[in-house]
Amino acid sequence: MKKHDNLKDALCNLDREAAQLTALLLLSQDIEVVWQEKNGRVDLIIDGADLDHAWDTLSRFYIENHIPSEDTDLDKNSSHDMERNPQLPPITRQGKTAAVGACLLLCTIHAATVYYKNHHQVVLSHGASALGILLGEYGRSITALMLHADLSHLAGNVLGLMVLGSVICSLMGPGRGLFLILFSGAAGNLLNAFMYRRVHLSIGASTAVMGAVGILAAWQIRKKVHITLKPSHGMDIKPSVLYPLGAGAALVGMFSGGEHTDVSAHVFGFLAGLGGGILFFYAPMYWKQRYMVKYNGTFSSQVDTFFLIIVISALFFSWIKI
Repeated sequence: MKKHDNLKDALCNLDREAAQLTALLLLSQDIEVVWQEKNGRVDLIIDGADLDHAWDTLSRFYIENHIPSEDTDLDKNSSHDMERNPQLPPITRQGKTAAVGACLLLCTIHAATVYYKNHHQVVLSHGASALGILLGEYGRSITALMLHADLSHLAGNVLGLMVLGSVICSLMGPGRGLFLILFSGAAGNLLNAFMYRRVHLSIGASTAVMGAVGILAAWQIRKKVHITLKPSHGMDIKPSVLYPLGAGAALVGMFSGGEHTDVSAHVFGFLAGLGGGILFFYAPMYWKQRYMVKYNGTFSSQVDTFFLIIVISALFFSWIKI
């Protein structure tokens, strides 16, 4: 296997601690790593197709953690860009398309209720009524996300969903991204209903938008909590893990100050997004480390399509009252 000289030094003849950290960094970026140990020293072997990605990952780690390395030979402009925006993920066309599609759906539903002059009736029959949800109408937790009081309410949520949704769908894929946003919003409404346990009605995608904030906080936490399973179990938590939690909580508080804002739904949406995001981000890493499973592009695409089908099915059946 052909390797860059600098990458070879970074992967070969390592002690256990350095090997664990290097393997974890590569696994977090979906790079399969094979661990070979001999005489107390470790060699990490990766697929030739992942060489450039692996070296880019390690180089970013050196830059972000200010680790000097004589072997690092990066282009100055690229290094400057990495230092300036080391944590900004690229926005893909698929991610933007998924976010735009979700926003168009919200606009279409609102326009239809206004055009047919049945907005009030639709809100009563499909809003997140705590009483209705407690009586088994769980679909309300989803349909309520697509209903809005007026244009300003709609515009604010569409803007938030467009910005945050495009990032999340670029990170995870359209299917998984939309599923996790929908899940966090619906879970937030369900938890809110079980908290009130009385007559209470809320609508709007803001619960899902707050869920998206939680998902992005989980993505940041993923980069600050390192878990290893092989050759031994371990967890390394950086003190800076509190930063994304604080930033997410601050955003929830900032956008929960309106007169008619359902603050508890926002909080539950954020928590649902945070928990769901941690599960989604760490589960693939767990399976890769435990069973050395390699997810190729075809498998990842199939998984994303599966979750997209779940999203479409959930949206369709939530409007049907059986």
